[in-house]
Amino acid sequence: PPALARLPVVTYFHENQLSYPLEPGQRRDFQYAFTNLVTCLASSEVWFNSAFHRDSFLEAVGRLLAKMPDFVPEGLPDSIRERSRVMPPGMDLRPFVAGRKRTDRKPPLTILWNHRWEYDKNPEAFFEVLFFLAQEGVRFRLTVVGETFRKWPAVFEEAKRRLADRLVQFGYMPDRKAYEECVREADIVVSTAIHEFFGLSVIEAIAAGCFPLLPARLSYPEIVPAELHETFLYKDERELRVKLGRLLRG
Repeated sequence: PPALARLPVVTYFHENQLSYPLEPGQRRDFQYAFTNLVTCLASSEVWFNSAFHRDSFLEAVGRLLAKMPDFVPEGLPDSIRERSRVMPPGMDLRPFVAGRKRTDRKPPLTILWNHRWEYDKNPEAFFEVLFFLAQEGVRFRLTVVGETFRKWPAVFEEAKRRLADRLVQFGYMPDRKAYEECVREADIVVSTAIHEFFGLSVIEAIAAGCFPLLPARLSYPEIVPAELHETFLYKDERELRVKLGRLLRG
């Protein structure tokens, strides 16, 4: 109807098919990427959940257009940027805040993994740090939750075997209230992700009182206040080992 045609159109990107990292050996399907681009061009405004997401998407748009041999309108990335806005998603954090643990944490502290069991969350780096600390005799407990799929990285099974005596919970929790309780009972949340456009699971854990240790990249510098970057962000796996080990040793 003509009345609908006159209404402004807002597109919200929580993920996209242009700058999402691929597993080794995978090839990107540019049909979906092109659909994202056309959607942007048809939108009055384009909203992203983080500035990192917006910037990485627009860089990928530039690379996509460079592959096209001809008939590429000039200034497409700039046109999208001018109509873009960063709009973090709304979250109901009341269940995490309401039952938040007391602040006097006592060892052994519980480390939380509440991310998807997928390549882009870089579980190998996470567990390598834990294997190292365990070998050093550092005491800790471990809760591994997060969404699983038909296949997941083999390191999860290795971790289940090598860290069995430290496990509080291992596996996806379909019951939301049980998941919330697990998060509230944890002390430290760690991310080693190579891809994160926002970080819902990390924010849930922070709201529940977990001490975050996050890579100084992706969207994380946006969700952590600048004055706390030195405390909560790390530059590489070596610094993660040092910071996490210091926390666990008290």
